[in-house]
Amino acid sequence: MERQRITAKKLKIGIAAAFVISGFLQAQQSFTVEQSLDYAINNNVDVKKARIDQIKASQKVKETTGIGLPQISAQGTYNYYLKIPVQLLPAEIAGGTPGTYIPVQFGLKQTVGAGVTLKQLLFNGSYLVGLQSAKAYKETSALAEEKTEISIKEAIMVSYAAIISTDENIKTLEDNMRIAEKTLNDTKETYKVGLTEEQNVEQLEYSYKNLQTNKENLKRTRTKLLMALKYLMGYPLDQEMELSTTLDEMVQKNQVLVDQNKDIDISNHIDLRLKNNALKVSELQLKYQKSLSLPSLSGFASTNYNGNSNSFTFLIKISNGLILPS
Repeated sequence: MERQRITAKKLKIGIAAAFVISGFLQAQQSFTVEQSLDYAINNNVDVKKARIDQIKASQKVKETTGIGLPQISAQGTYNYYLKIPVQLLPAEIAGGTPGTYIPVQFGLKQTVGAGVTLKQLLFNGSYLVGLQSAKAYKETSALAEEKTEISIKEAIMVSYAAIISTDENIKTLEDNMRIAEKTLNDTKETYKVGLTEEQNVEQLEYSYKNLQTNKENLKRTRTKLLMALKYLMGYPLDQEMELSTTLDEMVQKNQVLVDQNKDIDISNHIDLRLKNNALKVSELQLKYQKSLSLPSLSGFASTNYNGNSNSFTFLIKISNGLILPS
């Protein structure tokens, strides 16, 4: 019985340890440089803002296009008079005594009115230029999103390379520290037997402490660079992250990019396309100012219905098709 209790206790401890290890592995992710770039494209704040701006630009084009589409509007009124208004007519009209008036009521207790209007813009120079400008704005947003993604990728490549370069420097310092520590210990032993001077020991101690200080400075620098990389990627700053691409691999990837860029078409460069788009927008602004002097032409058609009744029989009239335009 006691053995079963111990076995059950060990099983619980093993399960708890498995959960802890699993949570640690989930919290601590490893990224290659390609994975860092992919993660940033989906999570970077600036990239998300650029995509939202592009969506807004697309909706702006639809909104501007809608101005030139047929516009239909409808209106309706319903009045119920608790007491039909009374008006006074001269009595002499009906052969009565001059100077007296006869009270009369015009209309019925209930009235309805309905109308439909169709409007269509036939020609408007400002609208045509505005539609072109909206499309140019959409193109600007798309180019801005592309530029943002390129800038983020460049910044991530630089940050990633800086971190793994710092790691290499830390490893080099650690190797030097091991050699310096061994040399320092050997020199101390030599000093104890009187075969060297105390000044040599002090110089080696000073050199070793300098190596320690440089190592701590590099560690602090690495922490700052890693935080910057996390921010660029949109990765949680409070979670651990490991980098799996080595410095040699980064150098090889950079060489491949350099070779690919040798035959690049400069006319397709993002900055040049942005400049050309900005020039296009400026020309459209000038064109819009000129279009304000052009006439505008539009057409419309409308129909109306008015009904009067002492009881609510309008729906019956509608079902019988008795509605006639007034």
